[in-house]
Amino acid sequence: MVARRQKPAIPYERDVLKACLLTLKLLGVHAERQNTGAVTMRDAKGGRRFVRFGAAGNLDIRGIIDGKPLEIEVKRPGKRPTTLQYNRMREIQSLGGIAFWVDNAKDLEAIVRGIRAGCTVRIDARGDSVLRGGV
Repeated sequence: MVARRQKPAIPYERDVLKACLLTLKLLGVHAERQNTGAVTMRDAKGGRRFVRFGAAGNLDIRGIIDGKPLEIEVKRPGKRPTTLQYNRMREIQSLGGIAFWVDNAKDLEAIVRGIRAGCTVRIDARGDSVLRGGV
């Protein structure tokens, strides 16, 4: 008998990201995936070239919600943003945009609904995304 590899109980980040993008679409929020990384490519003469895209610390999703810039970092459950990602969230917030992180689509939906109800979203002292205020 051959043992089958089982899918992990915790979803991969790509699965959470896919669910978050679908949730945003269903809520009418214009958003798209923002890739960051690097790749080695061959040029027309057969040489190699190293190309970077995006900047370190960029968040996974960018978009617009109710006329304001929006960026969201997505993590799989149990993981947290990097220091560069937290810095990016604070920078966006300081410029009047909306930035936060989630590890599931249900929390994302609650945050978007809260924003639309007049709440603000901030990163608290523990590093968690929290809604404040509202109507």
